[in-house]
Amino acid sequence: MPNQTVDDLIRRLLREWERSSLRVRLTNPKKANRHHDRALKTVRELAHSHEGREALAKLMDAEDPEVRNGAATYCLYWYLQKAKSVLREVAQRDDLLGFEAMMTLSEFEAGNLFFSFWKQEPTSEGTEPSQ
Repeated sequence: MPNQTVDDLIRRLLREWERSSLRVRLTNPKKANRHHDRALKTVRELAHSHEGREALAKLMDAEDPEVRNGAATYCLYWYLQKAKSVLREVAQRDDLLGFEAMMTLSEFEAGNLFFSFWKQEPTSEGTEPSQ
């Protein structure tokens, strides 16, 4: 999709995350996987620019815990402290989302979690997104 703005990409990401939510994964995993793949493609597009990474990082403050969890997972490389903090908070939940956050942290800390788009440079700010 040519000439999409960062805002367009964020809207698309949120739409795909909604379509691959826990509720959908439990009732229609095939559909959820298709939308998850589309969400990951959008995250890759956002990762190509500082502005895109910053927009993704701002989603770590979203009201929806699934959005916070997703954003924190993909932002671990660029915003380590903030992302780990968000994942720890979500991991306190006594549900599948809490378990996912706990496993994400565990796999990341064990060195088993890596996304190819993390090859993009970390933000110059180091560990915290701009406000």
